[in-house]
Amino acid sequence: MITLLSCEDLVEQTYKFNIRNESDFELYFTMDYKYPDTTLSAENTTNRILPMSTFRLGGFRTQDKIFDESVNDTLSFFFLTKETIENNEWYEIRSNYLILKRFDVSYDDFQSIDFEIVYPPTIEMENIRMYPTE
Repeated sequence: MITLLSCEDLVEQTYKFNIRNESDFELYFTMDYKYPDTTLSAENTTNRILPMSTFRLGGFRTQDKIFDESVNDTLSFFFLTKETIENNEWYEIRSNYLILKRFDVSYDDFQSIDFEIVYPPTIEMENIRMYPTE
């Protein structure tokens, strides 16, 4: 029993961010540390997230350490459609900026939304920087 409780505590301590897809379609997302540079990375590092599901993104570093690695205390989260990923080469996606939505989130922003990014954005996310804005 002690082992099971210890494992549960470890799981709670290791995941850092929830990425939640509240849409009816499959999405892809990626995260980047180089804000204010909001270009997509040279390599496709997207993760698939199914409709109405949550992807837990994390590791063994603390949340503040992850933000310490960012250029400007801000992480960028990029969302792309399944069709964009399937129908375009990554260099086309990157050069034509074929993203669905980008969220630029500071550490304080993340705390205010309980470390969870949701697509489509929730009312709690109204003060988060987003592109495109509509």
